[in-house]
Amino acid sequence: MSYGTGRPAVLKDDESIHECRLLLQHPLAIEDDMRLVSTVELMAIRESVNNALSPMEGPVRDDHFLRLREADDEFGNWYTTWDHAFSQKYEDAGETAPKHSCVATHCGLAFYRQSLQIQHYHAELFHKATALRGINGPDDVQKMPLVQRQLALRSIQVARQGLDVTVNSPAYREGMKYGT
Repeated sequence: MSYGTGRPAVLKDDESIHECRLLLQHPLAIEDDMRLVSTVELMAIRESVNNALSPMEGPVRDDHFLRLREADDEFGNWYTTWDHAFSQKYEDAGETAPKHSCVATHCGLAFYRQSLQIQHYHAELFHKATALRGINGPDDVQKMPLVQRQLALRSIQVARQGLDVTVNSPAYREGMKYGT
C-alpha cells in the first residue's frame, strides 16, 4: 500500500526478512506461507528499485533506466524461482508459460501461479511507470528518447498481459472472490 500512496515502504531489507524462506521449513508452516514468503521477497526487490529511482520528482536520469533493466532481471528471476516452487507444490497447476510469452488462460495455470504472474506484472509496471513521469501528452511522446519509448512500449505489453490474466481467466476470477 505504501507504493500506491507514494510513501516509503515499511518493509526494509534487513535482518527481519533475511532467510525468510526458513519459515517454509517450520513444522507449523501452511501452504499459504509460500505466498507470504514470495511476496516478502518481491517487496524487498521493489524497495531496492524504489530507493534507486528516488526522488520521484524531477527528470528521469540515465541511471534510472539502467536500474530498471536490472530490476526486470530481478523480477524475472523472482518469478521463475517461485513459479517453479508453486508448480512443485500444486500438481493441478499444469505447465507454466515461458516468461512473457503465453496467454495465461491457455496455459492451465492454477490461481496461485496466476497470482504470482500478476504480482510480477504489477511490480514491473509500477516501477516502469515512475520512469514515464513527465509524459503528459502527444508532444511529450514525440520528444521521448528511444530508451524511454521502449520502456513505454514494454509497459503497454505488461499491462495487457496482466489484464488478460485478470479478465480472461475463470480460475483467477474465482480465486479473487476471496481476496481483500
